[in-house]
Amino acid sequence: MNLFDKQIIYSLTKIENLFLICLLCLFVLQANSQNVNQIKKHIKVKDYSTALTMMANSSKVEKNPDLLLLRAVCNYHLDKIEQCLEDLKKQESFKTGDIDVPKYLGLAHIKILKYSDGAAFLKRYLSLIDHKHDDFLPMIEEVRRCGFALEILKTPQVAFVENLGSIINTPEEETKPVYSPNFQERVYFSSARPGSTGGKRNFAGLLDEKNGFYSADMYYSDYINGNWSEPTTFLPLLNTPKTDIVLDFNNEGNVLFYGTKQNNDLFEYYTDTFTIEYNYEKLPSKTGFPVNGQKGDKDLFLFSDSLIFFSSKQLEGFGGYDIFYSRFQNGAWEKPVNFGPEINSSYDDISPFLTKSGNILYFSSNRMEGLGGMDIFKAVFNTTKNEWSSLYNLGFPVNSPWDETGTVISPDGMNAIYSSNKAGGFGKSDLYTLYFKEQELDQLLFAESPAFMGIYTDSIRISRSKQENKIAKVDLLLKPLLYLSNEDVLSPANLTITTKLAENMLVFPDVHLIIYCHSFQETSRDIDLYLSLKRAETVGDFFIKKGIAPERITLKACGASYPVATPFINGIKSSIAEKNNKRIEFRMIETNPNFNVMYSDLSIPESFLDEKYSFFKQSEDTLVFRLLIAQSQQIFRNEVLNIFDDIIIEKTGFSDNNHYLLGNFSTYKEALSIKNELLDKYNISAKMIPYFKGKRLEREDFAVKIIELPELLLFVKNEDY
Repeated sequence: MNLFDKQIIYSLTKIENLFLICLLCLFVLQANSQNVNQIKKHIKVKDYSTALTMMANSSKVEKNPDLLLLRAVCNYHLDKIEQCLEDLKKQESFKTGDIDVPKYLGLAHIKILKYSDGAAFLKRYLSLIDHKHDDFLPMIEEVRRCGFALEILKTPQVAFVENLGSIINTPEEETKPVYSPNFQERVYFSSARPGSTGGKRNFAGLLDEKNGFYSADMYYSDYINGNWSEPTTFLPLLNTPKTDIVLDFNNEGNVLFYGTKQNNDLFEYYTDTFTIEYNYEKLPSKTGFPVNGQKGDKDLFLFSDSLIFFSSKQLEGFGGYDIFYSRFQNGAWEKPVNFGPEINSSYDDISPFLTKSGNILYFSSNRMEGLGGMDIFKAVFNTTKNEWSSLYNLGFPVNSPWDETGTVISPDGMNAIYSSNKAGGFGKSDLYTLYFKEQELDQLLFAESPAFMGIYTDSIRISRSKQENKIAKVDLLLKPLLYLSNEDVLSPANLTITTKLAENMLVFPDVHLIIYCHSFQETSRDIDLYLSLKRAETVGDFFIKKGIAPERITLKACGASYPVATPFINGIKSSIAEKNNKRIEFRMIETNPNFNVMYSDLSIPESFLDEKYSFFKQSEDTLVFRLLIAQSQQIFRNEVLNIFDDIIIEKTGFSDNNHYLLGNFSTYKEALSIKNELLDKYNISAKMIPYFKGKRLEREDFAVKIIELPELLLFVKNEDY
């Protein structure tokens, strides 16, 4: 073999080796890609523990910014906040610009009570996402909550808090504490600790020692000489392989009420005689309470044998879970009564506990005015004013950025026990005791019938019909929402106004809302109108997410057609106009007599006011005729948009079609003249529509309105409607 042949063989061998190396690298990259995809799948279904286990190889994760972010997400959701922050800091060093980094930096800082930093990171995240992003409104709420939390942290401490310790608490969940009605130092609770009935089982309820988990059983423990005794399990038949939770006892302490469920199914609620000599032949029976566990009702609390409290989201309320009560009278349990807006909110309100006086209600809520998650609140009933006059957050250290629920006050009013999954505990959820700085004296008093029940004269507090609401009169001052860009349509200041309005609309379900969006002309008329509609939809979507039915909302996009301030003064662009013409206004129609709405006008010097807006505002208070020139799901482009300057887009009930309406004609003759002109000159077959006080009149309205509105009679005689 000559030298040339040897060189060829050497070169081919080298190429083959390079090829094999490339194949190996490709295989490794593909394997890594598949691994990342598998991790993402586990995260998507919230299986963070498995995803974190898959990233156990620290050396690989440290060099991969994508894996660092995924590990940070898992650590956050598994409440490993310090590890989460470490991973995010490392990920930032790669400078990938991933927008989820400021999101989790914000949320993680909130968990360690650094609300100012948390808000700053979340604001950065909000600046990077579109206002239609699923996170946009929730993150705005988190930023607002940070403001409330900072104020709450300044309030005086009402109690000292202590974990019940490792004898009671385990790495699993301990929840639902209940003080014994018979033994002063005994506490009942539920726990999914090792050794619970049925052993480890999978989601199908079958034994699975490897991948299964324990379901909660009911236990009790006694406080003896400053220590909690080893928890004792309940008798057979009560604890099952399913999840079993203590609810409450009757007054004498000889009847137990409890719930049971299989894995993620909903609860069934049972009652059983609770005695030392247990009767195994008598099986537990379902309670006769108007509490439907199969529809999500929970947190049963017995004030007495004839008065119960619970939380429900399936009964009509203000949004999420609301607190209800029911009385036993004339041999039957009455229809549950909603506590109303003084207690309930558009968020989740759960875990009610009423002191023996009947005047102080403790409950948990994830409403805006909290530290995050579920916080414990206290409401005080003023018997002199006959109203719930005080509602406040118990503050730190009782509450935390995690969930605090299930509060029960001790018989002597000196302390309370509750459940929390806050950081620093022994497991997923621990029991804590709080020692009041001031004894809860109302727990030492007794009322057979709480005083607050006198203010609820109706069997149901909420009515979705147009019947009169049995609630106090509300005065609401509505200010216009000012904005500079699409991103700040729902600015923190504007959210304060819209949230208050949404809460009152939930209380008064018979009112209808019109949302007007005005703008400062910056582009062509067709786009200007369409952008106004999109901004109005942003606000309308906010109300729908708060629980307002879409059919109660009408959007009117006005573009720059009706400026409140003259755009130009002596040919010079007006800064006052640019600031005030970009606005969103509200109007309530079909108002409830108990809901008094007042409208605040913008403060603009009279010399700067534009008469176009005054004319439009007056037309919304009277009978006008408008011409429907187009229905479109997209932008409508036509020369008439540049010829007529009084065109708006209307969208009702968030239907698919945008209705382009022309004119505010006070007489039928004026409207008919323009209608004919549209057909003759522009080949547009317009439909005439009558409006009265902002609302489109329907055929069934004519009989009542024709008598007082002569122009409407001409319309009825001549138009096919």
